Amino acid sequence: MSGKFFAVDRESWGAACALGLNPACAYLVMAAGTGGDNRRTAWSVHAIEKYAGIGRKRAHDAVVGLIEARLVRKVKDTGRPAYVIGLDGAERNKGDALIWLPNALVTGLTVGTDSPLAQIRQTQNQNALRLLIEFYGAHRLLDDSGIDRRALRQEYTAMHLYERGQHVVWAFTAGVRRAWPDKLPAQAFMTGRIETVDGQKRDAGWPVFWEALSLLAAIKLLEFVPYLFESGDNGETLHAVGWWSGEEAERTAAVAASRAGAVLLDAASRKKIPSNALLIPAPRHLGEVQVVGIARLKFRPRTSMTAAWFSGMEEQNRRAAARYMEILSQYSPAAEVN
Repeated sequence: MSGKFFAVDRESWGAACALGLNPACAYLVMAAGTGGDNRRTAWSVHAIEKYAGIGRKRAHDAVVGLIEARLVRKVKDTGRPAYVIGLDGAERNKGDALIWLPNALVTGLTVGTDSPLAQIRQTQNQNALRLLIEFYGAHRLLDDSGIDRRALRQEYTAMHLYERGQHVVWAFTAGVRRAWPDKLPAQAFMTGRIETVDGQKRDAGWPVFWEALSLLAAIKLLEFVPYLFESGDNGETLHAVGWWSGEEAERTAAVAASRAGAVLLDAASRKKIPSNALLIPAPRHLGEVQVVGIARLKFRPRTSMTAAWFSGMEEQNRRAAARYMEILSQYSPAAEVN
């Protein structure tokens, strides 16, 4: 285990998944024990027992299965065994050939609690594990704050509530989650087999995908963080607007936006606020603002790119919160009395 992250190549990972849930879990544990080359590891049966929660015999059988499939090769027979993982000849040099994963996915963060990998194994849902790793492959924090919203998102419906000064107050209510079959992560689950359900044609892989997604959200490995955008799919990110999700700076900006939106409304407009709506005051010139729930992983690799995203995210949301506090200062009843 080197640093706080490791990588698996897509081809070998797909081959491990084809062997079943236990071999797939075993492969990830062994990969987490690699060094800088992401191939040589001393982690084996004991580590699989410890981190994946697989009994010793089944852990041993999983390793044997990986060896027989040529996904693992034993390179030392005396003393502590060592292994080389990954298919020989698998592509590892292209930009998207490797999927980078946090060690905490396998080892966990807190002593005495099950790791995320162990939690998924306990569900016996291999598709959830497949989807989780696909998420890591498609995760783009710097560009998209998570998964590209043009690949997967939670949609929100906008309602124009009120205009005051240079601001328009909008109410956004959560809608359906939507994914695109030609983009990862959903693309990995498309089968090409078309079935008809309630008169609608769909790929047979969709129910599998949505079930796995719901499971990942239920065990809190994935969340949808609502973000405000200038406009539709081509608009730039403004800031977070969900007070229940995301990082502290995101939640702070979201609360400030809601409070600023509320103080701008008149009594009649307040009565029109839909239940559980997000209140957001936007500058008047941004006439097509949109809220989208961005799918984001909770356990992230501790890389320089993750650190850069976190720093930028904090600054972006800090500035947004400051702008909303100015609105509160200007329009709050106390300010008007003074």
